Amino acid sequence: MQKTINVSFRIDLMEKTYTVKARIHYGSKSLDLTIPADIVKERDIKPGDIFKIDIEETPKAVVITYTRIFENM
Repeated sequence: MQKTINVSFRIDLMEKTYTVKARIHYGSKSLDLTIPADIVKERDIKPGDIFKIDIEETPKAVVITYTRIFENM
């Protein structure tokens, strides 16, 4: 049974807003965020791509930015 943590963030891309929910990564203290299929297809994201994570915290939000730094062929 999958347990859900009530954490979410938005990805604004080309005027479309996506919402994802953080889910428990079993066997660790990490959380998983799923990249929506539309973004995977539009941006040609593949398993093995590597992303740098930047975090900005404001009084109203935590902004998590993923920047692809390696594209798996």
